[in-house]
Amino acid sequence: MKKRLVFSFAGLLFALYLILLGLYGFYLLTKIKYFSFSEALIVSGITPFFLGIATAIFILKLRKSFVDEWIIIIISIVCSLWIFEFYLGFLQNETDKTSQILYERTKNPETYPSMMPVPFLAEYGKLGSSSLLGLDGKEIVPIQDVTSCSTVFCREAGDYIIYKSDEKGFRNPKGIWSCGLADIVLVGDSYSHGACVCDGDDFPSLIRDKYPKTFNLAKGGNGPLVSLATIKEYANVLRPKLVIWQYADNDIGRDLNTEKSSSVLMGYLSGQTQHLFERVQEIDTLEKDFFNRTLKPKSSNEKKVEMLTKITKFFGLRLTRKILVKNEVTFLSSDYEMENIDWGTYERTLLEADRTVKSWGGKLVILIAPITTSIYHFSKDTLRKAQLHDKRLKDTFNKLDIDYISMDDYFSGVKNLRSYFAWTGTYYGHPNKYGYVLFAKAIFDFIHGRCVMTDSRDGLAACR
Repeated sequence: MKKRLVFSFAGLLFALYLILLGLYGFYLLTKIKYFSFSEALIVSGITPFFLGIATAIFILKLRKSFVDEWIIIIISIVCSLWIFEFYLGFLQNETDKTSQILYERTKNPETYPSMMPVPFLAEYGKLGSSSLLGLDGKEIVPIQDVTSCSTVFCREAGDYIIYKSDEKGFRNPKGIWSCGLADIVLVGDSYSHGACVCDGDDFPSLIRDKYPKTFNLAKGGNGPLVSLATIKEYANVLRPKLVIWQYADNDIGRDLNTEKSSSVLMGYLSGQTQHLFERVQEIDTLEKDFFNRTLKPKSSNEKKVEMLTKITKFFGLRLTRKILVKNEVTFLSSDYEMENIDWGTYERTLLEADRTVKSWGGKLVILIAPITTSIYHFSKDTLRKAQLHDKRLKDTFNKLDIDYISMDDYFSGVKNLRSYFAWTGTYYGHPNKYGYVLFAKAIFDFIHGRCVMTDSRDGLAACR
């Protein structure tokens, strides 16, 4: 009798666990703004919830022989899921970025994170103000990383991407700044920066394979004003025939609204600069000092919270859920990215960039990352908003007489679209190496149609 009670009690505990697992699944789905109410809902919430309810009823109401068999089945299923979850956790690197940097520093002390100006302005000190002060005592907003160091960038479908920054703090091969004037310069955000693929798989590298004087000056998190600053501070020195400004749909929503709070960045619209090209050593010192102060191991309380979070995620089967709902949950920028847009400031930024590039005889073209591609949308409402945003964007470029390349034209016709993007475990993120091949193809198509080659065919004479 005692063994029977213990066995039934264990069954009720597992039933309660399944009920809580279902409720946790419903909770997780409320945190995802856009998801399909089919497999994701069934797998994450309904199935474990009602399985737990049924188990509790069986234990309390039905005969012994059936109940014993049912409890054994339920315990076996749950234990199998725990073992599978443990296995997935063993395979997957769950290290946060700070911990990864600190670990890399045990092998190479000269390891730093990739610096993103927009989050930096928004997260440290007063909104729009940089806490970094130059030797002249004035606020400075750096747009490059620490130079010639091991740089920890990002992670989506595997381990962190770590690369060696160049002599100016960008993602280019060592020694590229000694080659003189550029043929092509790329500015923009994480797409052009190469998130989150290895060196050589990013599309600037693919372009550089054919046109060696290709400079990648993009940084993850850059918005319009930082991209304008990059053109004025660095592209202006390189004087390329072609400047490719990559655009993503969060550039003029979230990013621009943060950037325009900075008087330093707004100054680029009126001809001001920070003379960053000549201040590399000074900026290196400032950034190294900042990161050396802020990159610290977790405190004991932080470690306790982290452990509690890991336990919650383990018993919540977070990694297992990601696999089961992979085909249902996709990524879409929030409505905020499509709205709350200061089109006037964005147009001023475009005009100033175009004027600057034309001043040395160069050509500016906008490369639009996918906006209306179906992988990002599975409701008519979100797709409609994306289409309206895309139309307004292209109308703006046409009005300002600035050429553009739309990546939707290239992604919309491919089969198995998901295979071109990185699966993060929760949503489809940046393109993977196959997706970036399409980006490179789009740029090659533009060059072949609008640019004149040098006699050696590995450089650009001019673009129209």
